[in-house]
Amino acid sequence: MARQPRQLAGLGASDLQTAAAIKAYVGPAREVIADGQTLRVHDGTTPGGIPLATRKIPTQSRNPTSADIAQGEWTVWTNSATGTTSVWANLAGTLVDMLNKPEF
Repeated sequence: MARQPRQLAGLGASDLQTAAAIKAYVGPAREVIADGQTLRVHDGTTPGGIPLATRKIPTQSRNPTSADIAQGEWTVWTNSATGTTSVWANLAGTLVDMLNKPEF
């Protein structure tokens, strides 16, 4: 397979002016872009790339649901009712609080 130059090399995601442009952009495989909130890696076919990590830290009065972390593998979450900050992971469809694990 011939090498494909990165389309945004030396430019950055700021050249994609809108969130819609970032979500529609299909970069070559292994191209990484950051849009200010999310780090994304491209596979050459997925519009917007695959989100790796996000900077969003929501404050909620409840624990997250699987829909809350559907955009990524994990999220940082602050529960305003308890003041607890947790790192949640969606492992094989089961939500797990990675910082405040129950003791068995």
